[in-house]
Amino acid sequence: MEQPKFPFEKDLLEMDIGEEMVLFLKGRIFLVRRETEDVVETTNKGMCFVGTQQ
Repeated sequence: MEQPKFPFEKDLLEMDIGEEMVLFLKGRIFLVRRETEDVVETTNKGMCFVGTQQ
C-alpha cells in the first residue's frame, strides 16, 4: 500500500521560484512561497510548522 503523501505535494513541487500559494488547513491560513536555497540561508527563514500549539 502506498504511503500517504504530504498535502498538496504535487502542487508545491510544481511551483516556480517566488510563486506563492495560500493553503487553508483546518480553518487556518498559510502562505507558502518558493524560494532559492540562497535566500533561505541568508534570511534564516524557510521552515513552516503546521498544526503547532499556539
